[in-house]
Amino acid sequence: GSRSVTPGPRNDSGASTSLEFVVSPRRWGERSTGSVAIAATSPWGGYRWGPQRLPEASIVALPEALAFRSVEAPHPVGLIGQNRSRRGGHGSEFFAIRPFQPGDSLRRVNWRTTLRTGEVHSVGTAAQEDSSVLILVDAVTDVGASGGLDGAASTLDITVRAASALAAHHTRVGDRVGLRVLGRTGQVLGPGTGIRHQRRLQELLAQVQPGWPELLSARRLRLRIGANSVVVVLSPLLTPDITTAMVTLSRRGLDVVCIDTLVP
Repeated sequence: GSRSVTPGPRNDSGASTSLEFVVSPRRWGERSTGSVAIAATSPWGGYRWGPQRLPEASIVALPEALAFRSVEAPHPVGLIGQNRSRRGGHGSEFFAIRPFQPGDSLRRVNWRTTLRTGEVHSVGTAAQEDSSVLILVDAVTDVGASGGLDGAASTLDITVRAASALAAHHTRVGDRVGLRVLGRTGQVLGPGTGIRHQRRLQELLAQVQPGWPELLSARRLRLRIGANSVVVVLSPLLTPDITTAMVTLSRRGLDVVCIDTLVP
């Protein structure tokens, strides 16, 4: 980020003098620019203004999104996005033209196919199923030293950057994405889509801090998502409670995808 400062005195022409300096954080998270003191003197040192101390400014560095190359990406079935329901049912999206069945509405009869085949056919629609992708971030532990953008990555660095990449991918294709952080900060964001929702996801990921949550129990883990939703767990798999929680979610009938983020 950059800051622009306009000192109090004016130069000989009467215009304000501005000073701009750039601050570049090396790691994601909430950072402070530190205190700054500004002073101005005349060319020969005869006059002096200041020093004036400026208040500290806080900036939020968003996590760097890693390149998403996986061909085995989860495909949630939803009312929006690329993926539609694969079974017939009550809905508005075209599914197939099939023989007429008891209970079909007469409004859905396809008369062209009926006249051609001599049998009554109706238009079938895809079932209206709504699901989403829930990104579950394990921020209980942080193993390894973090060297920032150009250095080595810790487990939390890999986890947060991978979560940012997954969120960007699924919001780009139109899926509904939610976030749940299991850690000291415990961020929660309901399913949503769009650029503003993706920005909100990145801002919450930038505020993740490692630590043990106050309440972490597999029995008390209530995600409140649809039965057909996909849960993507990003974890170094070092906490037994996280592993137990994944098994519990799988036994509930949810599609659980686990991504190991442990550093070499």
